[in-house]
Amino acid sequence: MSNLSRRQFVTIAAGSVAAAGMVSFPFIARGANQKVVVIGGGSGGAIAAKYIRMADPTIDVTLIEQNKYYHTCFMSNEVLSGERTIDSIKFSYKGLNKYAINFIYSRAMNIDPVAKTIRLAGGEEVAFDKLIVSPGVEFKWDAIDGYNAEVAEKIPHAWKAGSQTVTLRKQLEEMKDGGTVIISAPPKPFRCPPGPYERASQIANYFKHHKPKSKVLLFDANQAFSKQGLFTQGWEKMYGYGTDNSMIEWIPSHEEGEVVGVNVKANAVIAGEFEDEYPADVLNIIPPQTAAKIVLDSGLTDDSGWCPVNQKT
Repeated sequence: MSNLSRRQFVTIAAGSVAAAGMVSFPFIARGANQKVVVIGGGSGGAIAAKYIRMADPTIDVTLIEQNKYYHTCFMSNEVLSGERTIDSIKFSYKGLNKYAINFIYSRAMNIDPVAKTIRLAGGEEVAFDKLIVSPGVEFKWDAIDGYNAEVAEKIPHAWKAGSQTVTLRKQLEEMKDGGTVIISAPPKPFRCPPGPYERASQIANYFKHHKPKSKVLLFDANQAFSKQGLFTQGWEKMYGYGTDNSMIEWIPSHEEGEVVGVNVKANAVIAGEFEDEYPADVLNIIPPQTAAKIVLDSGLTDDSGWCPVNQKT
């Protein structure tokens, strides 16, 4: 990437079909009325739409997004610690109006690559010349016994920032001092690799100042994690990590740390090979993840369930 300018990158992006990684197609010929459609208004989709218009204003760009507001996942863990409010990470799409991007607030349901159309939730069809697919992640609800989308409204994952972030924050506020929070980190790969460990840090920060007798148990389906040395160094300095009085305890997979089930009535996780049960005052279950359904259905993933990425582009 060091030899590729931003404008060159955007010009390539404007002439490719992509889905969290690019699939090679002939470039768009320069000229008016060429239509690029972007599915998904998160960071990836919104930035792609903006920079294509900046690179070539003659390209007609349409962004399909089901929500009129976007809550950033980055910085959402600071809402849990009380360092930020949920409104501070809430953004509309008005800032993109100056780039003359077309908006369709709906859910994209199906892609027809032959007819070059997208079917929306209401049955409408949108035509494209080139398409960028950036719809975010999907959760593997069948991977953790007893946990599903309905249960997640009470035992939140908060891995898509918004209402569940608020729910989890409220549960932390209502928890008694001396209580326990269990966070379950899913097996790799998943969105935002440092995220569960940032979350443990932010919750411990809240506890240190407001509920100093409380503790975070981080059950992990992995044996190592992103930026582990930096996190443990910070935990040792701030939260007594590695001592009997640590506010954070990390339980890796080889120490029975993989969560395999949830007992909703007991507010407990079931973890490890022997399926031992661990109750807590607050549970935060982050499910295993894969690419979004529309990406899977369109054949844009490999056997891993994720989109292959060309690191050069």
